Amino acid sequence: MSGCPLFPGPIFHQFLYQPFYLSYSLIGVLGIARMDWSQWAKFQIKMQGFLFIIGSAFIIGAVLIGYH
Repeated sequence: MSGCPLFPGPIFHQFLYQPFYLSYSLIGVLGIARMDWSQWAKFQIKMQGFLFIIGSAFIIGAVLIGYH
């Protein structure tokens, strides 16, 4: 039996033991676009920060107005 002892199976094994930064489709698309992974990561971290700030603002706003 392959995979993690708690979740047997190849899908959970790949999910748990694959490095977080490795997505074969992402690497393929970046290769086709001739873009370096570090260049993409610099853009992506800014985008994730922006989305975090926007999401946090919506949640704080909902708490302040008492939205259920």
